[in-house]
Amino acid sequence: MLIKVVIINLDSVLLNVDVSGLISRLRELLKIDSDLRGLIAEAMLSFSDKSKAEKIDDILSEFEERTAEEAYVDQNDLEAICTLKAIGVKLAL
Repeated sequence: MLIKVVIINLDSVLLNVDVSGLISRLRELLKIDSDLRGLIAEAMLSFSDKSKAEKIDDILSEFEERTAEEAYVDQNDLEAICTLKAIGVKLAL
């Protein structure tokens, strides 16, 4: 099963968070070779039998857990993660 994941309309100015900075810092701290899309795509495969809403919640929860377990995240990064979760990262399957 091939799943294509696309992050749509993620405007850090509108969200008032530095999403690109967050992604950069998390990649460095977690030693992740792929970008956020790759991480979401990887998590998406783990949850392919659930509804889209459940998948989004599970993906971001997994992202938060991995971040908490493997790295220190400053307050700005935590706020950015919470904002992404609150708006529901839009995924196109």
